[in-house]
Amino acid sequence: MRTELPKPIQVALDMIIPHRNSEPAIDEFLICADFLLSQPKEHLSEKLVDQLLELHPIQVISAKGGTYNCVGGRRSLSIARNILPKAKKVNAILMPKMTDSEIESRRFADVFIAATCFTVTEYSWLHRLILSMPAELKLRDLFVKNHGPSKLSILLNISRETERQWARKTKKPN
Repeated sequence: MRTELPKPIQVALDMIIPHRNSEPAIDEFLICADFLLSQPKEHLSEKLVDQLLELHPIQVISAKGGTYNCVGGRRSLSIARNILPKAKKVNAILMPKMTDSEIESRRFADVFIAATCFTVTEYSWLHRLILSMPAELKLRDLFVKNHGPSKLSILLNISRETERQWARKTKKPN
């Protein structure tokens, strides 16, 4: 039996806050620990963040004062906060009422699944991915600037020599 997902609502980023039972410093550490980009705002476009939020939505529950507590998609929220204006309205999934235990379980699963299944542990992997992307995709509103070899080393926060070594190991598609 298929359960229908809640519909998205429009919420300003500055109205989404961590759940009251969370420790903000720990949340932010867990969210940001996997960032490979030294300065996401300098490299990723707002259009890319909009696509991220469609693919990995922020999940919220209602809170006091017209605010919402984030109970899922915390990394998406963190990336959006790093790149989009604070007052910008984004789609968020309004979840049905949950117990504190259900919220804690969901929040842990959100961090655990993303960290264990989706974390890129090697900069060289991201380097190969960017090099293998079609040029038109790289330049079509995904990155803020064109990323040639020296800009790629800045994006990945690696030395130019490391980037050269990885480039030699990476075959460019025909």
